[in-house]
Amino acid sequence: MVHKRQHYSRRTRQQYAPLQTGDYTVQVNADGCTSPVSEPYHFIGIDLPPASDTSLLEDAVKLYPNPFDHTLKVLNKRNTPIGLRLYDVTGRVVLYTEIRPGVQDISTGYLQRGMYMALLINLKEGTWARKMLLKL
Repeated sequence: MVHKRQHYSRRTRQQYAPLQTGDYTVQVNADGCTSPVSEPYHFIGIDLPPASDTSLLEDAVKLYPNPFDHTLKVLNKRNTPIGLRLYDVTGRVVLYTEIRPGVQDISTGYLQRGMYMALLINLKEGTWARKMLLKL
């Protein structure tokens, strides 16, 4: 894997979400002072298939409760299975499973508290949807 080094100036917000997979470092320049460069942080982007209409999949699949604790329920109203990937805030996949039609319970007791992004994928139709979830 080749890592590109890019410089992003004027990223003054406390949060910055890169769009591409790669190694990122932080160096602060303020009032004529420059901090040391941080250790590299590896960000993993999420490669998605081209989407047609994300609302089709969003309406057909429900994730609940939100926030969730030890179990996440998934209702798949479609006649075909869909893929579910759960990403933590670092972009790491912490769960990948196939969701069959109907209601399915996903054990999430092993996950730490925090924000997660659920990515629902129907590769057959080339559709996907993202949903943000909170683990208590």
